[in-house]
Amino acid sequence: MRGSVLLLPLLVAAGCCAARFDAPVALRTRTVAAPTCADEVRPGLAVVQVPSAAMSDWRARLEASGAEIHGYIPENAYLVRLSADALERVRRDLPRCRIEQYLPSDKYDVPVSDGEREYLVVAFGAAERAAAAGRMREMDGCRVIHEAGEIVRARMTRAALETVAAWDEVVWIDLSVVNVSRPMSDLAVRAESMDAASVWPSAPGAPGLTGRGQVVAVADSGLDTGDFGTLHEDLRGRVTRAYAIGRPGDWSDPIAHGTHICGSVAGDGARSGGKIRGPAYEASLIVQSLCDENGLEARPTDLTELFMQAYADEGGFPGAKIHSDSWGAGREEGADGALLLGAYVEDCRVIDRFAFEHPDFLIVIASGNDAADLDGDGEVDPDSLNSQATAKNALAVGGVENLRPVGRTYGQVSPGRFPSEPIFSDDIGMPMRDGGRDMAAFSGRGPCDDGRVKPDVVAPATMVLAAKSSVAKRGGESAYHYKNGTSMAAPLAAGAAALVRQWLAEEKGIANPDAATVKALLAAGARSVTAGPAPNPVDGWGMVDVARSVGADGARVEVRDGEAIAEGETRRFEMRAARGGELCVVMAYADAPAEMAAARQLVNDLDLTVRTPSGKILHPNSLQGADRLNNVEGVRVSGTEEGTYVVEVTARALPEPMPPELVGGRRAAVRFSVVGIASDGVHQAQDMI
Repeated sequence: MRGSVLLLPLLVAAGCCAARFDAPVALRTRTVAAPTCADEVRPGLAVVQVPSAAMSDWRARLEASGAEIHGYIPENAYLVRLSADALERVRRDLPRCRIEQYLPSDKYDVPVSDGEREYLVVAFGAAERAAAAGRMREMDGCRVIHEAGEIVRARMTRAALETVAAWDEVVWIDLSVVNVSRPMSDLAVRAESMDAASVWPSAPGAPGLTGRGQVVAVADSGLDTGDFGTLHEDLRGRVTRAYAIGRPGDWSDPIAHGTHICGSVAGDGARSGGKIRGPAYEASLIVQSLCDENGLEARPTDLTELFMQAYADEGGFPGAKIHSDSWGAGREEGADGALLLGAYVEDCRVIDRFAFEHPDFLIVIASGNDAADLDGDGEVDPDSLNSQATAKNALAVGGVENLRPVGRTYGQVSPGRFPSEPIFSDDIGMPMRDGGRDMAAFSGRGPCDDGRVKPDVVAPATMVLAAKSSVAKRGGESAYHYKNGTSMAAPLAAGAAALVRQWLAEEKGIANPDAATVKALLAAGARSVTAGPAPNPVDGWGMVDVARSVGADGARVEVRDGEAIAEGETRRFEMRAARGGELCVVMAYADAPAEMAAARQLVNDLDLTVRTPSGKILHPNSLQGADRLNNVEGVRVSGTEEGTYVVEVTARALPEPMPPELVGGRRAAVRFSVVGIASDGVHQAQDMI
């Protein structure tokens, strides 16, 4: 059938990979190419490298020997805890494995000084955290601030840190970003931007996407008055739950950041006659106010608490499946903040773990506002991502200019960060080229420190007009105001995600889709902003285009949601396309949390390839071979051949499979999603107005 896109699963056996002892173990602090003699390893923490990328059998053998596995480290290694008996059994029963002592110096890669600094001490587990916290409270040079989950938050001197690092209860020590998290501070939904308005109903009661039936959580500074009865009219009646985390009993918004974000997600325009709306203007909201008495973000030390509070059903109201986060740490925190840009921090491990264990939960995070041209060459430098946005399973959102002039240039606002032309004289809200779109110069961009591509997508981030808090100290009496920053882009993308979830439920019959499916659809439908290939570390897959993602522009969209695949298995899908059209295939999956000591963060490795009707093999992400870094992989084809494209997804290695209950009881398996978007002709955005 001409132009149709069919996803037809075929199961294919795949052989195991060859032994990889030629590949070193990559820690952040060192590369272990030649492990020490096993006889020199003492009981405690160790890195055990197995001789094959087919990990499931080796993992079972290690666990049978008594090894307690904490996490995976590339290549083909696990961080484990070995009792004396377990160590002896591994030496005796698994002689092909290589054992390396995990040293105290392997447990941190952060600056230390003789004075006190705040750190997060990550323990092997919750029981070990309690034990470590108890010992830390008895130490000189150490002040425990909080403990939760596997994390102890404490201020320590160099001597105390070195002592704690030597304990076998401790697997990692990171700089704390808990006390430095800060907010990142109409037109955006039109066809020339995110094209969300195209999918709205043409009249009340007409078919269309509005976010109905979807619940989005916003963790930010609060919402307007903090009273259900007197909230901003654009949001009144659609906030189902609210939590006052930063100021007990008070979830109002004195700094106007959270109200703007809530309006950007789901404001219905009641105060503007329906003119100023967020994309998902009929979605419900859960508000988590993090603002403390000083106007700072008082977020939990362990973000698991934040996510579970929003995710769980409570009081007869359903939990959220989308979580919008527009806060983080960056250059304003000085040398430590700059060091954190692009880094996989402990927050990322927590984000990835929650999403891995709750695959229907999409965490949307702003990429940050820390980009700069520090070398003065007239081009924005790489490596400025908000650290939380480097989490593999999050949807990281950068910012584009919104085609609304600010009247001030980047150089006028921040001459130290943008000292040179052409950026210096560029109006913050308008592109430098006619008929195009530009990235917001401040938008945090990648690559991540391990080379992964982030952000995932971008959305409008300058002069975004949305609801204003009536109790804010600035901004006059207006019900709306403008704000700039990727803080504004993230909630717009979260609203777009709500529209995509509604479409999946109502059009595809997928009532509770995986977050990976939503992420893949947003990526596949996105429009490139930069001249480079997609994805790239500046705009990721491009600017969100809701109409394209759901086929409202005439494209045909097919979805495979939450497919289970076991290690060594290959799944095939056939996708037919018309001659001279466009085809985009994206595969995404929730990956297991990375071990903090690992130099590279990908754990479970699924590979995507596409074979054209003429037999050419297309590799993902504009590469010439397999992608060994990213858990979102895609192929874009312009000028398609007529015929069948064969998509293959292969589970190369699954060192950390999903719990069996999430994969239909299968052993050593994970979930993944594949989406295909095809059109008969080359897709063009509508003319800008």
